[in-house]
Amino acid sequence: MKKLILILLMCLPLLMGQTVHYANQVTVAWDPVSDTGVITYEVFVAPYPLPDPLDLGTLDPPVETAATEATVSFSIEGAYTVGVRTKKQVDTEILYSEVNWSFENGANTPDPFIVGYYVPPDAPLTLRIQ
Repeated sequence: MKKLILILLMCLPLLMGQTVHYANQVTVAWDPVSDTGVITYEVFVAPYPLPDPLDLGTLDPPVETAATEATVSFSIEGAYTVGVRTKKQVDTEILYSEVNWSFENGANTPDPFIVGYYVPPDAPLTLRIQ
């Protein structure tokens, strides 16, 4: 039963039209927003499937950058989604956009993707003829 659930979880992105990139590190990029005020971006990494895309408090704190790309590294095996939102500061007011998650297909992510990080198993040792 456990194997069946694992296989279904691994195949779920393929069934939903997402590309799976297997790597321990990826660089994601996005188009800049044209707006007034001080603009930065927050990059989130979350396990996939995401339990609640609106509950950002359960995730690790985002990385903030003024650039329009970020390199994300993974150290724990699993499937991940990457999200980016715009942070705008006008005077003392801070405003946030919605998070654009990598697994959601739409105008903001026309080619949805997730990232899988899995360490290959060790080779069998002491190979011999019995």
